[in-house]
Amino acid sequence: MWDILKSIIIVYWGVISIITFAAFGIDKWKAVKGKWRIPEKDLFLMAAFGGTAGAVVGMMVFHHKTKKYKFTIGMPLLLTVQILVVIGLYMRCFSM
Repeated sequence: MWDILKSIIIVYWGVISIITFAAFGIDKWKAVKGKWRIPEKDLFLMAAFGGTAGAVVGMMVFHHKTKKYKFTIGMPLLLTVQILVVIGLYMRCFSM
């Protein structure tokens, strides 16, 4: 049971991170082309739902949102919180 749950969580995390990474790339491309953009709140929501690793990597790869403090501070902070939550849950659930 726990193995299946761990697999589902890992797959979810990977998929949402890839989606968020792609969203940062698409938004950067649209910014360069002067087209309609993905709202910042949507980028943050994708990160908040587990895609923070993809967001941070997307910021670095695409050089996107790197001058906005709410992203340069907020995303790494959110990633740190998410990592700590995962570690805490893992220790609580699997250290028995």
